[in-house]
Amino acid sequence: MTPIPTLSTQNSPRPTSTKLSEHEHSHYPDCYFDDEFIVLAVGPKPFLFRISRPIICKAWKLRQMLEAPRSKGTVSVGSSDDHPIRLPEDNPDHFAGVMRVYHSKFQIPRPNPPSFDYVMGTLRVAAKYGFIHARDWAVDILHADWLSQSKAWLAKLAEPSREDIRQAIALINVSRELRLPEFLGRAFYLLCVDERWCGDAQLYADLKQADCLILRRGVKSFWHLLAEHNQGEKKAPPPGDDKPFHTQQNAAAEGASDDRRRPQTREEFVSDPDTMRTVFSALGFWAPTSQFPYVAGLAGSANNSRAGTPAPPLSPASTAQFQVKSSSLPKAIFG
Repeated sequence: MTPIPTLSTQNSPRPTSTKLSEHEHSHYPDCYFDDEFIVLAVGPKPFLFRISRPIICKAWKLRQMLEAPRSKGTVSVGSSDDHPIRLPEDNPDHFAGVMRVYHSKFQIPRPNPPSFDYVMGTLRVAAKYGFIHARDWAVDILHADWLSQSKAWLAKLAEPSREDIRQAIALINVSRELRLPEFLGRAFYLLCVDERWCGDAQLYADLKQADCLILRRGVKSFWHLLAEHNQGEKKAPPPGDDKPFHTQQNAAAEGASDDRRRPQTREEFVSDPDTMRTVFSALGFWAPTSQFPYVAGLAGSANNSRAGTPAPPLSPASTAQFQVKSSSLPKAIFG
């Protein structure tokens, strides 16, 4: 009987146990985490947060608090629930919004989709302390709704709700506060085309006086254009009998072509690029374009020679409509 062959280990290399010395260890970039946690007390009625130190140190203002020199024998700030970093002025929900950007969505789920107020609160806290990544996240969310001919923004223009107007005013104020000029033109333009809520003084109360004056220029420009549009001044006249037949045909064809290009409804008119360019110019901002959808700026920029150009004088017909509009707006705007 042939014996069953067995695996011989006589000549096989034996596994060796090599103990690496400490100097041979190296930390893999971004994947070797400090296990120290920092405790923060956030809000006037404080909620405690216990967050990884590397995340807290991404905010330069908080990092300065942790690295500030302290007297010998004193307890480190943020080291325990009894000695937290105190942030009494901040909203705990908004601070949590910042933390959610840096943690996995599986660790700290965030609302989907996030509300306007949630994004704005997160943006404010992120900008205040220097959480750059969280700030960029919030700005990108706002871009989706307020820039680049987004469907959401065009829907607001068609029939602005009271909430849309409130958000536009809030966005103007935050843009001023945090120096985010790319949102100003769009937010002002939405207020310019509003007809339903413009008489709500309580709604417009948060708009600063200087911005009320800017809005006045935009409203005047928009209503001038709308009145001229309603009068149909750009329609081609019917061809005359004293012109050659082929000339009449060309004129009729050009007139039909103009009618096709011209906005036919108010919804088309408010979203028409020509309307936007004129009103943005009167407001003092760069008009949105297909090449530079996110660009906005103040009047007088070299990239927009028309920026800051005053709105043309109103014709008698448009003056009447403008007076009706101005009579319904809050006195802060047309006082």
